[in-house]
Amino acid sequence: MYYNKIVNFFRTYQNYLVVFISLIFSTLTGYLRQTSIAYVLGAGKTTDIFLVSYAIPEFVFIALPIILTPVIIPFFIRLRQKFGEETAWSFAKKIFIFFVIIILVLVFINFVASSVFIRWLSPGFEKFEHIQAGQLFNLMLPGIFFMGLASLMGAFLQIFRKFARPILMTAVYNVVFIICLFMFPDKDALVRAGWGVTLGALAAFLLQLPLFLKLLPSGIFNHWQESTFNGNFSKVYKLTIWIAAGYLTHHTILFIDRAMATSTGEGNASILSFAYHLALTIGQLSGLAVSMVIFPDISEKLSESLFEKANQYLVKALKLVFMFSLPVSFGLILFRLPVTKLLFEHGAFGSNTTNLVGNTLIYYTISVFVDSLCQPLWRTVYAWQKGSVVFYVNLVQTFIRLAANFILVKNIGYNGIALSAVLGLLVQFVLLVIIARRQFAFKINLVDVKEFGTVIFASVFAMVVILWGEMIWNREQNIFFLILYGSIFVISYLFVLLVINKLLKHKILKGMSQ
Repeated sequence: MYYNKIVNFFRTYQNYLVVFISLIFSTLTGYLRQTSIAYVLGAGKTTDIFLVSYAIPEFVFIALPIILTPVIIPFFIRLRQKFGEETAWSFAKKIFIFFVIIILVLVFINFVASSVFIRWLSPGFEKFEHIQAGQLFNLMLPGIFFMGLASLMGAFLQIFRKFARPILMTAVYNVVFIICLFMFPDKDALVRAGWGVTLGALAAFLLQLPLFLKLLPSGIFNHWQESTFNGNFSKVYKLTIWIAAGYLTHHTILFIDRAMATSTGEGNASILSFAYHLALTIGQLSGLAVSMVIFPDISEKLSESLFEKANQYLVKALKLVFMFSLPVSFGLILFRLPVTKLLFEHGAFGSNTTNLVGNTLIYYTISVFVDSLCQPLWRTVYAWQKGSVVFYVNLVQTFIRLAANFILVKNIGYNGIALSAVLGLLVQFVLLVIIARRQFAFKINLVDVKEFGTVIFASVFAMVVILWGEMIWNREQNIFFLILYGSIFVISYLFVLLVINKLLKHKILKGMSQ
């Protein structure tokens, strides 16, 4: 009986488990990459120069999957449903060439305007630091092209539920970057980091290429077949422009955050970066993992106007995200200092910086938790192909964060930048819920509300257990402390969750029998 339950569990959640495990590898290597940067570059001016140079490549690496998947997946699925596989692949060929050209244009624009971008992103830099950042940026430019191709192929792989490689390309990128940072034959650490970005992106591209070529129908590039979709190809352009404008609007505030941080004092941009990337784990292992899996499914259901089924997918996704992200958020806030110390306090990264990163981590953890809940909601907007909605929601969020930045930075310093992220993302979440209700009458029933409440109670209980344990047994916050108390936190959370769910199930069954 238990064997059958385990088999059914793995069949039901197979894609979620593949994505989750792949994201764990990517996250762990991401930690190692951040730890390596902290060890080699520290948290001072050198790292600030690297972060300014890396701002544009980082934006492209993050933005392209976000822009490409909402355009490619829904269009391909709808064409395949209405006109068949051959028409869908004819569209795929044209869209692939279209985006390759866009990526090449993007690289050229960055090459021409690099000095302008560098000055905008680093108002607190001296002239020689601008020059140094520009030279480093030029080393990273080829990486934009390679990562663009890798992201493009990854979007097509997800249509066929091939999730592992699009996620693992991040892990491969991180590993190659780390190797270059320590072993590339150059004395200058910044030069090694620049080559790490480019060679890491090349490795990510090579990881996607074999499986992508395997999925292609034979002879797809031998002829150019006219498809039923040709007359409406302008829809692809419009949707791409809207989503790109929406994400650029969203990411503009991150550019502003980094620029403002460089003006508040040396090393502050580094502190914000280390805290943000540490908190980002929550969103990657919950919101990103779940939303990647549901996106093809929810696109199919909305394309067929199966709104009730789409609602079920969305509620299920939100529950999975909430069940993981809430306790992890509580745990990260509780253990922020030992976690930061374990990961970053090595080499040029001192104990004083650990405390500063830990304080900022509180705000970023809350903001990323909210953002993880937004991710499944964003997928419904993408599935509807409402590009204008993407732009306007991001515009509102960016405006709120920008206004909050100017107010909060004056009062609480660079931590105001992290706090403004909380405010902007809370507004974004509310707007996305309203949009989902209008799209297909999104709703959560009483049973679902009870499950959300159970997760909240179990998370709070686990946190209280840890706080009580610290009061009666005050130990040094080292790796032993982290493993012991982390294990207690997880066990307490799961125990309460299982007990309450069992009680609720028993109550429901008893009520049905009566």
